[in-house]
Formats: sequence, C-alpha cells, structure tokens
Amino acid sequence: VSGIGMLGMGVVVTKFASEDGEKALPINSVISAAILILSPMAIFVTVIMLLLKNWISAQFGLNNDQEFQLQTALSYTALSIIPQFLGRIPHGYLLSQLKNNLARMIEICIHIATWSGAVVIAFHSLNLVPMALWGLAVQILGMVALFALVLPRINFQWKFEQKTLRKMLNFSGFTFLQSLAISIFQNFDRMVVGAVLGPAAAGVYSVATSVGLRLSIITGQVTEVLVPYASRKNSQNEHQELYKTFQYSSRIVSLVIGVLASILIVWMSTILSLWISPEYAQKHSQAFCVIVIAYTTISISRIGHQTLTGMGKVKMAALIYLL
Repeated sequence: VSGIGMLGMGVVVTKFASEDGEKALPINSVISAAILILSPMAIFVTVIMLLLKNWISAQFGLNNDQEFQLQTALSYTALSIIPQFLGRIPHGYLLSQLKNNLARMIEICIHIATWSGAVVIAFHSLNLVPMALWGLAVQILGMVALFALVLPRINFQWKFEQKTLRKMLNFSGFTFLQSLAISIFQNFDRMVVGAVLGPAAAGVYSVATSVGLRLSIITGQVTEVLVPYASRKNSQNEHQELYKTFQYSSRIVSLVIGVLASILIVWMSTILSLWISPEYAQKHSQAFCVIVIAYTTISISRIGHQTLTGMGKVKMAALIYLL
C-alpha cells in the first residue's frame, strides 16, 4: 500500500534535486514541496489502514484475544507509515547527489534492525504488539537519521514556491501511475492465472515469476544512478553525452543480465531439484526457463526506463508500463 501511496516521491526528489543550470529548482524549495505533498498522503494512508484494521483482523479466523492483538499491532504499523513516507525525501536527495552507498547503507540497517528485532521479540514474547512497536521505532529512527544527514548539507530553510509545487505534483502524478502499473504488472497476472488455471498453477507461476523478478530488481538497483545522471545532463542540454552513456550502460547491463539469465536457464533443473525437489524440477523447469527469458527482456528495458524518468519523460514510461 505504501509503495503506491508514496506517489514515487523518492524518484521525484531525486529527479529535481539533481538538476543543474538556470532552470533548476532551489533545493530548499524541492524539499519543502516534497514534505508538503507527502505529509497529507502519509496521514491519508495511515487513516485508511486504521479504519481497515478491524476488517483485516477479522479475515484470519482468530479468537478474540488474538484478534485484539492483531488490531493493536496494525495500529502501530499504520503509524509507522508516516515516518516511512517522509524518510523517502532525504533518501531521494542522497541518491540525487550520487551518495548511493550512504543511502543504501541506511536502508540496509533499517531492514536488518526491523527483521532481526522482530525475530528476537517473536522468540521471547510471541506477541505481535511489541513487534509492531519495534517496527514503528525503527522507522522513526531511520527517518530522523536520514533528515539529520541531509538538512545540514543543504542549510535547510522552509521555502514554499508555487511553481515548484506545481511541477512536482505533475511529475508525482505520473510516478504514482507508474508505481500502480508496476504493482499491477507484478501481481495481476498471478491473480489471472489463479482464477483461470487454479491455485496449483498459480503457485508454480508465482514462484517462477519471483525468480524472474530478481533480474528486474537487480537491474533497477544497478541502473538507478541513471535517474539523477540523466536529469543533470538533460538540464545542461548535454544530450549527446547522455546518449553515449545510455548506449554504454545498455551494453554492459545487457551482458551481465544475459549471463545471469543463461546460467539460470542452463542450470534450472539442477537449481529446482536442490531448492524444491527433483519431481518439481522435472515437471516445471521448462516453464521456469520461459519466465526467465521473459523477465530478461523486461529487465534490459529498465535502462531506458530509468533514463526516460531522469529526462522528465515519466508520462511515456508510465504509460508503457501500464500498457
């Protein structure tokens, strides 16, 4: 839910904060506008989660004590959406300045703290409420750490400009559409397979697409630097240099993804035998290979997707993904 509700604000901040030249927006104005846009969205999604918590907890067939525990945990989880949303703003700024290592290090620390803490708490208490409280605390600390790193760097002062707000809202509308399209792309086909072919086929298909999706995720993380790079080069009208970088990146990334996909295809039967069972591998390895080929194609296209987004052509990228 939060992935769609964030309106792609991390990418929006990355794009506008990395621009250079006369037409570049003031960084204080960009951060202020991002906070102004994302705060009401965070509150809105939080309220929706709070309103739905009773309905969600009722779907699991729990006893009264367990249901109350889940409702309380969902309340704290809903509150954690606010720092999670706002934390994407300084995270996006760090990516815009090519501080990828720092941004990813904080992101990894948040993930490790969340899940390791949850496992320890679950082992000792068998209670969802302290787990949810821990998740809320980690999200707040992560947001504070990100803002503490970014705000002194830019000497932040609140600066509202209607022009900046309008441009970022327009861009975020299409990044929202893009996030929605990606979510549909990753989930809707599984629902269709389940409805048409049944749960057994949906299970096989879900596992296969989760393997193929790793290729797209790897490509997206490797090429995310193209968003701020393309934004800066485009704002400086250095289109020829940008095109050369795009070509070079396409060759390198395509080669790496091609090698990874080839290894998966050649060794698919062995991988599935070790991972699940020899019978499963014999029955489904060909289907897995077809899925890997499909996701290899879409993974290679991520290079163009990131470049178009950086150039501000997010409408085109969003419509292509939606289609």
